[in-house]
Amino acid sequence: MGKTYTMVGGCNLIGFIALPAGASVGAIGLVTVGLGAIKKARFRRYREEVILRDYQSGIPLPQRIQRQLKAKYFG
Repeated sequence: MGKTYTMVGGCNLIGFIALPAGASVGAIGLVTVGLGAIKKARFRRYREEVILRDYQSGIPLPQRIQRQLKAKYFG
């Protein structure tokens, strides 16, 4: 998801630079690049591995992850 936001934002920024479309396209590009970077930093593979390793050793999942789990994932 973070990669998609970053790519879309990058395309908007390139379009803003290449075409005189106005500042709104550039602002949208900056926002989407920022969101993509935040998502990529928050949901990276290393953090997932650490959480899974901790869970296997008996440490409970963090509250933010427990809230996102749904019953359909376990059926």
